[in-house]
Amino acid sequence: MPRLLAIMAGCLLACGCDRPATEFQRSGTPALRLEVRRASTESVEGWNATTWQATTSAEEETLFLSPQRELTNDDVVSTGVQSDEYGLWQVVVKLTDPAMKQFAVLSGELVDTENVKTKGSTAKRLAVLVDGKVTFAPMVREPIANGVLHLGSVRLTEQDARRIAKGIVSE
Repeated sequence: MPRLLAIMAGCLLACGCDRPATEFQRSGTPALRLEVRRASTESVEGWNATTWQATTSAEEETLFLSPQRELTNDDVVSTGVQSDEYGLWQVVVKLTDPAMKQFAVLSGELVDTENVKTKGSTAKRLAVLVDGKVTFAPMVREPIANGVLHLGSVRLTEQDARRIAKGIVSE
């Protein structure tokens, strides 16, 4: 059950949610470095292996990361913090218009319709790195065209969510 909650909470959600309760606008040089990369739980030639803590347990998982950055701090307009319907904290990231279009294509590519039909799998992963460390590794279950990413985890506290949200866009 905790594993299921971690996967659910770690998902990128495409929704037209209300604006987050706290919002940070882009200003100055970001205090934290943001990178979004394609990721896989299986080895991919040319991708780098790393470990990350997926749930609240001490157990770590191996994740393989693409060397190519898909999104960075430069692609972010604003961030925010909110809790979801389960009381879990989220960092809400609003992308620039060009990044929104790019991410819509990327997220569409990650949704693997063949696996839905044959194996029941509905998603592939992205890795969201903050200062070089995998912080979120959500499954992408549907294309995200609205340019708003909701990043959450059962491990994310309100304090950490605020620190990350603010650090991605400001000093």
